[in-house]
Amino acid sequence: MDEPEKKAPWIERLAATLGAAIALCLIGVLGWEAMQEPGQPPTVRVAVERIAPTEGGYIVEVRAQNRSRSTAAGVVIEAELGGERAEATLDYLPGRSSRTAGFFFEQDPRRDPLSVRALGYTTP
Repeated sequence: MDEPEKKAPWIERLAATLGAAIALCLIGVLGWEAMQEPGQPPTVRVAVERIAPTEGGYIVEVRAQNRSRSTAAGVVIEAELGGERAEATLDYLPGRSSRTAGFFFEQDPRRDPLSVRALGYTTP
């Protein structure tokens, strides 16, 4: 005798379809990323996030943002305030990400012109 063919429950078919769709999307995204050009060199922008008084001076927090897809390592950031100059190094700045650094100054950064910029990087 032939047994009647059993169908999988609807929830099982739905889960299998969703799983297959997600897997295909991931394969497509990974394939697309692999086909892209290596891209431009890291593009690091530095902006002041916050200025706060501390014991013995002031702290200037800056955010360094890498707008390219390329990773930068050893990013050196410089801050100048009047006659004071400070540097900070970010060990690793992945593509399309940001990191925060801080600079200590004796003078009030809100009174004198403050400049911050990225000086350079290395490739990891």
